[in-house]
Amino acid sequence: MGYLDEVFRSRVSLQVNFKKGSATTEILFIDKKSKALRVQMADFEGMKHGEDAMAGFSLDKTWWSFHTKLVFDQDKPHLLFPKSIRHNERRASPRTAFTPREQVKVTIMEGIGSGHGIFGMGKDISSDGMTVTVERAMNLSTEKETPVAKSLFKPGAKLAFVKINRIPGCPVVETQGIFRRLERSGKWVFAFSFHKLSNAQQTLIDRFIEPRLLEFKYVKRSFKRREEMETARFSTPAESAKPEKPPSPSPPEKPEAAAHSAEAQPTAASSRQESGPKLLVVGNDLMGHLSFLEEDGFALEAVNTPVAIVKSLSDETPRAMLCGLEFKGREIAELLERVANMGLLDEIKIIVCAEDIPLRERIKLKMLNIQHFQTLPILDKSEFTATLK
Repeated sequence: MGYLDEVFRSRVSLQVNFKKGSATTEILFIDKKSKALRVQMADFEGMKHGEDAMAGFSLDKTWWSFHTKLVFDQDKPHLLFPKSIRHNERRASPRTAFTPREQVKVTIMEGIGSGHGIFGMGKDISSDGMTVTVERAMNLSTEKETPVAKSLFKPGAKLAFVKINRIPGCPVVETQGIFRRLERSGKWVFAFSFHKLSNAQQTLIDRFIEPRLLEFKYVKRSFKRREEMETARFSTPAESAKPEKPPSPSPPEKPEAAAHSAEAQPTAASSRQESGPKLLVVGNDLMGHLSFLEEDGFALEAVNTPVAIVKSLSDETPRAMLCGLEFKGREIAELLERVANMGLLDEIKIIVCAEDIPLRERIKLKMLNIQHFQTLPILDKSEFTATLK
């Protein structure tokens, strides 16, 4: 009961297999009186009352299964409580999970300009595949975000492009994949297997996994204990609110200090006005294309190292940051991911400028929530300037 309660509260999907079909559903509530799990309707049409079933779910980074029966109460589907739940690992290859601090970014495209794309964080990985916690989904033909749903990908769909960034000890992995499932486990989780993984990539992934494998241990859970704790928590009378102590009045400001403060404010404001809105330009190559902006009152600051970029963004939030498709021989997306992880890009407009921005790169950047692009050379300078004001 403790395990079923965890599945219910975490919104983990149940896979229910019958002799003549299968269905994926979720627990709506645990009915102790009827000794059954009230589940979503899912694909139970055509299934008979009292039909035997084998249900399974993913929890603790492994697989669990139990025998049950499908019953209908007022046409609503229920699964009877099982007598036992068994650990039944279904994966052929050992698997290890990423820690939250490792921040493994994964970009997946079903096609280049067609199908759907997924951007998220690596959850766990094996030698033949991995799972990803979904942060965003995109319709690649329209380049717009779309709600996550199980129907986005067909079973067995080929994934034309898979990029895995920042597996500890591994360079960036770019390969292809095959879609396996998209299910909810608290958050939406996308699972795929590798396709056309090179021998070198396979070796690096295996080396990452091997030392992290641990012997499986059961987690002790108690449904009764959790109910008792919640009952005690809600039945404990709340402490009476103590009256807040009124703040002590601040001493009056000296006339000299007030005058000095009044003088300082317009001075700071006038200095900002004189320097103009600040634009951060990544690399010197773009400066030649953007020099006209100085005539329009903008202050351009070129930065040539990742450290300089972080320092400039930390000291003051510029009006916008302009960059090309590459920086120091690497994709600009890698740099933007790292800076975004520091929380420094939340309130700044990013504009990617290049002579040619391939559709593949444009989609990858849009999946990182980069929405502004500019083709070089800039022909309509007044229109571009207006976008920065």
